[in-house]
Amino acid sequence: MVSIIVPHYKEPYLDKTLQGLIDNAEGEIEILPIEGSKGMRAAVNEGLSKAKGEWIIKCDAHCMFGKGYDRILTEDCKEN
Repeated sequence: MVSIIVPHYKEPYLDKTLQGLIDNAEGEIEILPIEGSKGMRAAVNEGLSKAKGEWIIKCDAHCMFGKGYDRILTEDCKEN
């Protein structure tokens, strides 16, 4: 499974980003939108503490993803 951390704060494109992640994934994913003005590092660390996936992706809340992005990003990854 791929865990996707999406820090955001008043991001107008968040819904489109989340829908794109859902629509274009080929495998199992979990999306962790982390809201707040606590800062990027704190938001990412919060997401990491909640993530259950074998792989972690952090993305901005105003991104687009192509079909199979999760497979493409993880297929060449090696342990550690």
